[in-house]
Amino acid sequence: MGDGLNLPLVINTWAFTNGTAKAWNAISREGRSALNAVEEGCSQCEIQQCDHTVGYGGSPDENGETTLDAMIMDGLV
Repeated sequence: MGDGLNLPLVINTWAFTNGTAKAWNAISREGRSALNAVEEGCSQCEIQQCDHTVGYGGSPDENGETTLDAMIMDGLV
């Protein structure tokens, strides 16, 4: 399929610039895995509270508490 180029790519839904940059650096400059890039990009948004809905101080659950959870799956296993 295609010309066989293997280029790194980072896509997200929202304009979380610093999270995107962190993921891009991990996958393109540091040669880390896509799984590492996802983790690092999400972690950056958790630290910076991107959009004020991610990380501490984010949207509370039905009990009025902010709960932090995440899941990453690698479908190549």
